[in-house]
Amino acid sequence: TIVPLSVYTRYDDGNYEDKANVEFSVNQWKKGESVAGDWALLKIDKKLGENRGFFGVEDIRDLNNLKHVKLAGYSTDIANGSVLSVDPDCAVNNIYGNGMLEGSDLGLMDRTAGLIDHDCDMETGASGAPLLTCDASNESCVIVGVNNNFRSYDVLLKDTNQASGASLFLKTLLELRDKGY
Repeated sequence: TIVPLSVYTRYDDGNYEDKANVEFSVNQWKKGESVAGDWALLKIDKKLGENRGFFGVEDIRDLNNLKHVKLAGYSTDIANGSVLSVDPDCAVNNIYGNGMLEGSDLGLMDRTAGLIDHDCDMETGASGAPLLTCDASNESCVIVGVNNNFRSYDVLLKDTNQASGASLFLKTLLELRDKGY
């Protein structure tokens, strides 16, 4: 699917270092389905990571191995979403399901399988932001999920936000990589 989107590096209040256009995207989610499938992979026309660096992706399903995460996104409560904000020390409250989940199985799975509950400080606008876990020195970070659900509307779960865990998109990412994308 061709989508009229661009990706920017070091974006801050309308200023940016570099820009790439999205050539195509892969997305499994459809309106009305579980937010577990609310993720997308983008193919861009430039290798922005060669200058800025890359994040790895890791599928962590054991809560004991994923207690603290970081969220970096463009929450609308900070400068109306025009600057990057980071919550550097969030707690993971729950990881639902186990096993590698495939896009074609999303409609048949339990509606929470693959989701990660977290308490990162965020507002709307942070959807699509990476949920990261880093080593003790913060020198090496990997993406463990993609933020997708701000739950301010839910009185019981208002301090719990959700991300699609890497188990939901890692297989598709690896298949695209193996095909040369």
